[in-house]
Amino acid sequence: MIQETSITTFNVIEQLKALINSLSKEHKGKLSKSLSRYKNLSKKLINLEEESRQLKIKLQKLTEEIGTDIATYFQMFATQNLPTHSSLLEKAQSYFKEHEKWTQTSQEVYEEFTRLYKELTHQLETWEIPIPALSLFSAIPTENIGKTDYLVVMSSQPYQAIREAIYKNKFDKAEGSPWPTANLSKESIRGYAQLLPIKKDSATVIPPHEIEVLSKRMWEQREELSDLDADAMDALTSIWLKQAHSPQDEAKADVDNLLKMRNIKPKVNGSGREGGYREDQKMEILNAISRIQNLWLDVAEMEIYEEQSKNRRKSKKTAFQSRAFLITDRMGQRRPDGYDIDVESFIFKPGKIFAHFLFGPGRQTALLSAKAIQYDPYRQKWEKRLTRYLSWQWRCDAKNINQSRKFRVSTLLEAVGEPVNERYPNKTKERLEKALDLLLVDQVIIGWQYDRWEEATIGTQRNWLTTSWQHIGILIEAPETLKEQYKQFDLIETKTTLSDSQAVALPENLGEKIKQRRKKLKLSQKESAQLLNISQPYLSLLEGNKFPAENISFDVRVRLQEWLGLANR
Repeated sequence: MIQETSITTFNVIEQLKALINSLSKEHKGKLSKSLSRYKNLSKKLINLEEESRQLKIKLQKLTEEIGTDIATYFQMFATQNLPTHSSLLEKAQSYFKEHEKWTQTSQEVYEEFTRLYKELTHQLETWEIPIPALSLFSAIPTENIGKTDYLVVMSSQPYQAIREAIYKNKFDKAEGSPWPTANLSKESIRGYAQLLPIKKDSATVIPPHEIEVLSKRMWEQREELSDLDADAMDALTSIWLKQAHSPQDEAKADVDNLLKMRNIKPKVNGSGREGGYREDQKMEILNAISRIQNLWLDVAEMEIYEEQSKNRRKSKKTAFQSRAFLITDRMGQRRPDGYDIDVESFIFKPGKIFAHFLFGPGRQTALLSAKAIQYDPYRQKWEKRLTRYLSWQWRCDAKNINQSRKFRVSTLLEAVGEPVNERYPNKTKERLEKALDLLLVDQVIIGWQYDRWEEATIGTQRNWLTTSWQHIGILIEAPETLKEQYKQFDLIETKTTLSDSQAVALPENLGEKIKQRRKKLKLSQKESAQLLNISQPYLSLLEGNKFPAENISFDVRVRLQEWLGLANR
């Protein structure tokens, strides 16, 4: 039962344990108070697990005494005029009081674990102590990247505005409304999104005291919003677009498949074989989907395009109010108390108007790298948000996708939505570079480089971050999978094609050739990377033959040929 708590933890206990185990003795000494809190919380967790076991035994005995589950018993009590002072009734009421107390305590413990994890990572960053990579899921193999490693999602500006409002948590107080509200006003959309309980749809009048209760719950959900909720919306959109054939269609989602999409690994049983997923892992994604179900969209004006012919579309202004998604049916195993089920799958559909937006004429879809959902929503927030943003931008400018796209540093920082560290500006610069390097390793991008940036500026110019660095450009190249896919849609209008890249031949033993050339010139990887105008991690991948040669961009191929002395052969 310990896993039945609705707190979103993202395996925070395992993350915290792994982080602490990775610390050196010196660091553990500096963090003795935090480690003491961790030990106390671990003891509380053990006690909760024992209480959970006892409650489960009590529930089983009570079910045997009653002869049915508790839910059925209370229905009988209400309809058959059973004695109000029945000992069975007292036992049932006592069980629920104990279970309610256990639920509250477990929620407090999980919240304390989450706070401790955040405080600990913040303290390590303040001391400039590197936080080790503690990913709970293994990376996708980088070879044979294909369409299966992408999700089909919406790419219009309204969809991006809604998604951004969720992961940046732009919901706040609005005059005249008790519900958390986010402004969606952008170039082609004017409106807002709210966290509004489903009950509001069916009830014509809700008493003030009940509105207060529901509003409080929505504000609690507002505090829980994160990148995981944006992932849930992308996942539901992708599943529905794949299964639906009309705006009226429903789709089915399996909880285990949603966890697989996030690349979370199921637990391993005693024989070393894969078992099922833990309840806390399932509850985490179900809680996120529950919050998405409470998402109400009120768009006063939005620009859409209607197809008139194959190559012509007409712009039109429209307005709509709609749920994002609705869950209509849930399937799973009934719990022993008879009141609810452990959800294994569910049937869902978009709100009636939102469905026409997703499925209507002139809709615009994009390929979103599966990595966007797989990246850790806490430690890899930069990578996750950049992946979403670049996917949207590449689709918006698909006709130029074969060319490296220049983004201002300030634009990328805005997409990430994290504050700039003005006291230690190098931290912001290094974090952005680290994120782009990981996107390169994971082949979300196949190349990035600064446009007209001199590292010497850092030592010679005051306030270089705000006066210079944020205003320069970064050239980023899309992966070949996107280029090929958008080419099939007749979206690319450019002279540089995949065949052009392949025409610039590179040796089969490219990694060895690069290493030999570098050693001959007595250069470090960093120095060689600067000469080739690529990042050092990218060069390391090429030198180690860990980056597929067919994915090397045209520009980099040309520079490699020249550097290796192969250009005129």
